[in-house]
Amino acid sequence: MGFYGGLLTSRMRDLPSFYQVRDTTDRDCQRLVIETRKMLRANSLIPNTFEDLEVQILSHICTKCPNIYTIGPLHLNLKTRLGSDKPSFDDIQSSSNSTP
Repeated sequence: MGFYGGLLTSRMRDLPSFYQVRDTTDRDCQRLVIETRKMLRANSLIPNTFEDLEVQILSHICTKCPNIYTIGPLHLNLKTRLGSDKPSFDDIQSSSNSTP
């Protein structure tokens, strides 16, 4: 268990696979660090989520970048526009696992 900014406690296995890096010198890990640092310089962020789902992490991100505009989940919006059936719980659940 540990603390990851905005998350109360979690296990490493609860994080997406690209965060489960043991070797911080790994090329992919270094790219993720570089891109995350670039994000901190942004004037605003547009994550693919909705506030009620991820209120804790979004409030933490707001301390670094106050202009956050949630627009998700985009794939559910697309399904609706294409005339698909109503989104299922699985669709909503999978959207919470997507990366902003």
